[in-house]
Amino acid sequence: MEHRDLNGEEKLDQKQVAVALEDYNNISADPMKKNRRVVEITVKAPDFTTTNITNDIKADLGSIVGYADQPLLPLYKACAPLTDIIHNISFYVQIALDGTSEQPPDGLTIDESAAIRLYTMEWETPHKSLYVMLNHTLKTADRKDLRPYFKYLKLFLTALVKLPSVPQLTVWRGVTKDLSAEFPPGTSVTWWAFSSCTTALSVLENNMYLGSTGNRTLFSVEAINGRIIRGHSYFDTEEEILLLPGTLMVVQSQLSPASDLHIIHLKQIRPEEVLLELPFEGALLYPKIKRQWYRKKRFAIPICLFSVLLIAGVIIGAILGTKSNKNPADPVVNWHGNDWAYACDFYGNDLINVPVLATLCGPKCSETERCTHYAWHDWGGGDCFLKFGNVSKSDAVVTNETTMICGIVTNHQQAFSNTTVVWNGNNWAMSCSFRGNELSNTLVSADLCGPKCAQTPKCTHFTWTRANNGTCWMKKGTVSKNDAFSTYDASMVCGILSDSEQAVTNLMVPWNGNNWAMSCDFRFPGNELLNVQVSANLCSPKCAQTPKCTHFTWTRANNGTCWMKKGIVSKTDAFSTNDTTMVCGILSSK
Repeated sequence: MEHRDLNGEEKLDQKQVAVALEDYNNISADPMKKNRRVVEITVKAPDFTTTNITNDIKADLGSIVGYADQPLLPLYKACAPLTDIIHNISFYVQIALDGTSEQPPDGLTIDESAAIRLYTMEWETPHKSLYVMLNHTLKTADRKDLRPYFKYLKLFLTALVKLPSVPQLTVWRGVTKDLSAEFPPGTSVTWWAFSSCTTALSVLENNMYLGSTGNRTLFSVEAINGRIIRGHSYFDTEEEILLLPGTLMVVQSQLSPASDLHIIHLKQIRPEEVLLELPFEGALLYPKIKRQWYRKKRFAIPICLFSVLLIAGVIIGAILGTKSNKNPADPVVNWHGNDWAYACDFYGNDLINVPVLATLCGPKCSETERCTHYAWHDWGGGDCFLKFGNVSKSDAVVTNETTMICGIVTNHQQAFSNTTVVWNGNNWAMSCSFRGNELSNTLVSADLCGPKCAQTPKCTHFTWTRANNGTCWMKKGTVSKNDAFSTYDASMVCGILSDSEQAVTNLMVPWNGNNWAMSCDFRFPGNELLNVQVSANLCSPKCAQTPKCTHFTWTRANNGTCWMKKGIVSKTDAFSTNDTTMVCGILSSK
């Protein structure tokens, strides 16, 4: 059996395949039997030491920074650096992706949801799960050991931060050891690892977790920014609350209701310094602070009600009398020398709105014709409202939404779209785009956007952007390089197909008497059944053993992907593509 790992290397390892299948078969259907994250077992293995929660007090670890600079990648690419660290990671990545909904809840992408799912999965002993290895590394003194995890952390934390913070509540975590002497009241505690907790104390009392006998420590945590991951977890029957790395707490009290049971009360607080870097600009690790002024202003003894009413009347009259002459936005919006700011908005002049991350709103405006300023809201995962007209920073207004962002495009940025696109003799260029004529879009890497256009009927030109981890916007119509315009986004790619590339889809597919051919694809995008990462010669057998599969296409995407399709087709439904590595085929009978 031929196998490709995350790096695209082919391996013939029957033993590894057998172990992988055994691991898969051993993944229990009963989450109660396998989810071990809410209890920390203090044991040592010959090849790995499970660090316990006491390290969080004794170790003076540095902040978790640097990972946010990584690009947001698909899960299989984010886990590629872990191939030599975590046993059979590519197999479990595929299991996580296969088990993830095509429309995950909470506005997450498939890869983001699958990253959470992968974290919650249990590897069979003696192999250590991803969460065990990651949390062990988070607790080590040398932050350099964390670098191989940076790409995964970028994707994982981006997903977690998108989940809403749970309102302040008490959660529980257990340790099979007496830790009461190491947590005296008043002690500051930082949990550097991801910490799984539960809201149901009965779960911890189960014999498969903490049990009801032996030395045990129960942590009762007043959490303020936990995330409920049930909707994305492999164990979807439990209300697991995940605390983020760098959770700072203070020991409030201790209680020992039995000689072998010790309860330690912890209260989470906001750190004054950065312990965990934000995964992306505008992310919120903690819930917004609601300033309830009416609870803070109290009069101990109302000496004279009339005086209070009189003073209030004077103040209200003064405010109403001067309101029309005062622009509150000018002195309040904190631009900090930038062209964007938080908690602000621009009224009117809406041009268009697009669903993008906050970090892409400004670049989206700079690449859009007539856009001069913008506002970003976190509604429904994030919307960028592009606006037009002559404005300045003084036209911005303050809002109560601290996650909102507004910004202006500078004269330099507006003029940038008038500069010449640098083609360098190629049919593609950087920092450019084409306006309108959208045909379709697909999620692929930048280097596959041109080939994807070439294999798509009617596609004549394209634009690639970073949206959704990489989107190829295929376009139709007669255009030339002169129709492209420069953008302020250096990562964007635009391109056109040559006459020979546009004509290639009209060529006959060379079947040569076989049921498969090279440089071809099928025209029915709605017939996709599923896809798997296999080599080209295994695509047809994979289709044959898959229910409902009648035809297939193999591409280089993700180091080799077999796209299995359903429905009644014939060889005449295939069309030629410009990608000589592509393979398409039909089954003789199904």
